[in-house]
Amino acid sequence: MSWSSFSRQTMRGPKLPMSKAPVLHLPFVDRVSGRLSYARGGNEQGKKVICVHGCPGSMMDFKYLAWHLEENAYDVVRLDFPGHGQNGSADARLISDPPSAEGLAKVVIEACLDIFGSKSQILIVSHSLGSHVALHMAAMRPELFSGILLLAPAGISPHRALQPWPFVGAIGRHLVKYDTGILTSIIKLILPYLYRVMFPGTSGAEAIYSQRRIGYLDFDSLAVAIDRLHPALQVAVVYGTADSVVLPVTCEELLRKLRSTHLQVVESLAVSGGHTLQKTHAKDIYDFMRQTVSKL
Repeated sequence: MSWSSFSRQTMRGPKLPMSKAPVLHLPFVDRVSGRLSYARGGNEQGKKVICVHGCPGSMMDFKYLAWHLEENAYDVVRLDFPGHGQNGSADARLISDPPSAEGLAKVVIEACLDIFGSKSQILIVSHSLGSHVALHMAAMRPELFSGILLLAPAGISPHRALQPWPFVGAIGRHLVKYDTGILTSIIKLILPYLYRVMFPGTSGAEAIYSQRRIGYLDFDSLAVAIDRLHPALQVAVVYGTADSVVLPVTCEELLRKLRSTHLQVVESLAVSGGHTLQKTHAKDIYDFMRQTVSKL
């Protein structure tokens, strides 16, 4: 598979109506000067939705889907993870370091409590590697979350964009362990270029931080988190039949794992799209969401 096949699937979506919710900043006062950028739109009295992006990624990944939700009176929050979007790498280390899925899940849970309050029932919408964070969130605080919508989700084994996994994972683990040195300098020189080819618009700092996140991927702990999900949690998966970043077979493997547990509702939808289906198929996803995880 060529680099350009990744790039074609990560290009910006069509010119459709998009959310224009203002960007706000959530201070983490107990974490020195760290802050978390987010956008909130829709009806604050409506059903709560938290959007969890991938790696790399940002709140803008959900701008088309958020428009449909906001227009239909949902209360929608889209976060930038530490080290992504409008959150710099300095903030990232103050808020969540190391950047494991479990660590980021705790950060997003804290943000949900600050923004929505402790008595809310929240629907998680996640994309790609954000799905690891979403599943850990639901396992950690089952009383907070009513459902999860997993879009083009990374699964319980390394997906195509992480191949060859031993090599890709080793680069991430090296960056976690070593901030300086000749090899680190070479990696930091080459990595931003590779990310920009695969994911246009990615900054150098985000590329480095994203690779550190990859160094902390733990597929075994994800499987354990899935086994701990509350039986009443509603789960739905949407994946693209033409996705060359996370192949359909990876999503289907995750579906089999979810359906092998005690979860009572696991729905799925395959669309004729690629990895950025939350942009290209926003209306289809919204309609499916209303019929499944959002119908509670």
